[in-house]
Amino acid sequence: GPEFREHHITHACQLSGSKRVLDVGHIASYSLVTTPTTSPAYGAEEPLPGETSSLAVAFTSGTPCSSGVPRSTQMTFLCDPEAGVGSPVFVEEEPLCHYSFHWRSAHGCRVCTKDDMEAVVTPCENNQRVTKFFPKFDAKCLYVEQMPDVTEACAVVDRVCDPEDFVPVLSPCVGGFRERRYAVSSTANCTVGVAPSSEFEACNELTVTHT
Repeated sequence: GPEFREHHITHACQLSGSKRVLDVGHIASYSLVTTPTTSPAYGAEEPLPGETSSLAVAFTSGTPCSSGVPRSTQMTFLCDPEAGVGSPVFVEEEPLCHYSFHWRSAHGCRVCTKDDMEAVVTPCENNQRVTKFFPKFDAKCLYVEQMPDVTEACAVVDRVCDPEDFVPVLSPCVGGFRERRYAVSSTANCTVGVAPSSEFEACNELTVTHT
């Protein structure tokens, strides 16, 4: 199992049928675990191949069960950039008096790096174009900070961009909606033609602060 570190005192509680509050773990420790993105935990109809790192929090030393075993809880945060803050979901009690939860949340994701970014370009004007960076459509990461644009020299070419030269990019989530539009990939050597139509979709807005 995962190696848990950095113990802290806190509480995970359970309200029993008799309205009695039970301590299901009050000493918290943390660990990184590897979860296949094909795991049923992700619940996707067509999950992506590969693995992602998840944060697991263990709560131990809770109220003893009738057997004398202290109750304990493991909360595994699953990276889901679309989930916003999300909420915990009970998974199982196995072994007895050990409770497992999954919490799908954008806060369970690592911060996006350059490798997670899709580079797209603006049309070539006055022998210059601008490369902009957006998270790849299937990136399992949290988009926190905009990468700076890059301006470079270019030459107008005769070939008009085909539909496969465009890649989807998503605008930030504002007011519960974001725009899915299409831009020319930086690897495409073509002049912008007619891009696929953009569309708006619902999203979970998430505020991230730096500390």
